[in-house]
Amino acid sequence: MTINVSVNGNKLFDWTGDAEDAGKLDEVVREVARNNGVTPEQLGYSTVHYVLKHGGFNPQSDGGEMPILVWALLSRPTEHPDHPGFFATTSRRGTSISTSAATT
Repeated sequence: MTINVSVNGNKLFDWTGDAEDAGKLDEVVREVARNNGVTPEQLGYSTVHYVLKHGGFNPQSDGGEMPILVWALLSRPTEHPDHPGFFATTSRRGTSISTSAATT
């Protein structure tokens, strides 16, 4: 599966992986959250919030935001009857992160 992530219509990145890769993301995010004294959900939320507010990743970051963002997206229910399961799109105050997924 490939997930294309855009912020306000501007492409941010593509992530390609399978269920095993998603499981690895879960392990990484849980470890980072534990090391920072927060829950994985809090870590994911703060990353999504930053990306939405600033239109992209923190330029001072070590690159660890991408897997956290992918994890946060995959951890959300789609609430779409034709695509049951996890996250597809979210919108906050006129700013949005959108994803599209395709099987590769």
